[in-house]
Amino acid sequence: MRIQMLSIFFNAYSFLGITIVFIVWFGWITFLTLKNQRLFQSFFTGREKNNIQEAINKILADIKKGQEELLALKENFSSLDKEGKKHYQKIGLYRFNPFKDTGGEQSFILALLDEENTGIVISSLFSRTGNRWYVKQVKNGKGVDAQLSEEENKTVETAK
Repeated sequence: MRIQMLSIFFNAYSFLGITIVFIVWFGWITFLTLKNQRLFQSFFTGREKNNIQEAINKILADIKKGQEELLALKENFSSLDKEGKKHYQKIGLYRFNPFKDTGGEQSFILALLDEENTGIVISSLFSRTGNRWYVKQVKNGKGVDAQLSEEENKTVETAK
């Protein structure tokens, strides 16, 4: 009698344990199914047919189009980068008084250089009798046709 009681008691707890395991397992499977269903619905939002092959083909076509546009943008950026190095991007300004008989620093030198320190130096010498302008071409930080004066060299160095 005692063995039968233990066996019934043990079988009841075993059945209860197995039932709890199946309920948890069923709940977990239900959770995953609902999660996948929401993902599936969001995947087809805005699409006319629920055809997964069409949706994947459209996504792949969009990716290919995006890659082509990215390649075009890279080429455009490279072109703009090369072109931008040729524009003046370094500027130096030096004011000074070249003559002792005039007051103030009315004369100046302006250096306009590109990426490779090539460009022009504009010198303006102000005196009581007038104002004179000089332009010299610069290549790699050095004068091309004429040597740069000390002040012009300082201005080019400031611009670098």
